[in-house]
Amino acid sequence: MTFRELAIPGAFELTPTQHADDRGLFFEWFTDDE
Repeated sequence: MTFRELAIPGAFELTPTQHADDRGLFFEWFTDDE
C-alpha cells in the first residue's frame, strides 16, 4: 500500500497494492505490519 500526503494537514491518499494472475485480481487493503 502506498501513502501520499495531501495538501490538507493530516489528510492522506492510500492506494492499495494490486496483485494479478490468471485467476484475476487481489487488492491488499490492509496489513498490520505497515
